[in-house]
Amino acid sequence: EVHELGSSEPVMITSPIADPLSSGAPSVTEEPVPAPEEPYIKVVPEGQGTIPFEPNPPYLPDAAPQQHVEEPEAEQDKVTHFLDEEVSSRADDTMHPGTVQEGQSYDRVDPARHQANVEARQAKMREVHLKLRTPNGLSDLEREPAYKRKQVTLNDGPHSQDTGVSRYTLNEEVDEHGERKVELRRNNPYLHDNVD
Repeated sequence: EVHELGSSEPVMITSPIADPLSSGAPSVTEEPVPAPEEPYIKVVPEGQGTIPFEPNPPYLPDAAPQQHVEEPEAEQDKVTHFLDEEVSSRADDTMHPGTVQEGQSYDRVDPARHQANVEARQAKMREVHLKLRTPNGLSDLEREPAYKRKQVTLNDGPHSQDTGVSRYTLNEEVDEHGERKVELRRNNPYLHDNVD
């Protein structure tokens, strides 16, 4: 019975479904491929794949003889200077980089001392990292002056004897509305009309 594709009637299959490949097909047995022997070396028949190479080809008498042209040797002492270059007074020093001048010493760093420096740097970085992880850590670092962070001691040196160092006055007042007002007085020499 033949049914059209557009029909809406269901079709009932009454015969069993058979696999067309397994039924009636001749069985093919594949021959196993031998495993390559270790180490694998490809065998090439003699006379195939080799090209003889001679570094100096034999002399051919019918070829034109080559003329030997002598090239003038460049002078070794010839130095060219350009006007835009700056001539270094230490040109002799660069000519002999292996020589050590008086007063120069090339000491090797002691491995124990180097390791101590590395550990000190790592400890300092850990300390800063821990400070930054706290909620107020960054603000604490900003409040501490740099000279204290780097452990530099400032000595009280002699102060300037000039009493007229400041030529301006900074004044802070609270007006009648309760607002802070900051004034800079006109005796500042940097705030004048003549800019040039």
